[in-house]
Amino acid sequence: YMASREIVALPAEAMTPAGGQALSFLAVVRSGIGLATDLYDLSIINCIRPELEDCHGKMSNSMNGTITSATTAGAIVGQLLFGCLADIC
Repeated sequence: YMASREIVALPAEAMTPAGGQALSFLAVVRSGIGLATDLYDLSIINCIRPELEDCHGKMSNSMNGTITSATTAGAIVGQLLFGCLADIC
C-alpha cells in the first residue's frame, strides 16, 4: 500500500520543487490577468467606435463588422501564438 501511495502524486507536486503550491497560485494569477486584459480589449472596441465615427465619419455596417471581426481574430491569433510560445519555452 505504501509503495502505490508514493507513486501517485499531484501534478503540481510532481513538476515543481517544494513550494509548488505558491508557483501554481502565481500561474493562476497570471492566467487571470491575461484573461482580464483580453476581455478588456474585446469590450473596449464598443466604447471606441463612436470616437472612430467622430474622426472618420459614419461607418457602414460592414465596416463595424470588420472592426469587430479583426479584434476577435487578433485575440485568437494572439492566444494561439502565445500558447505555442509558452509550450516551447
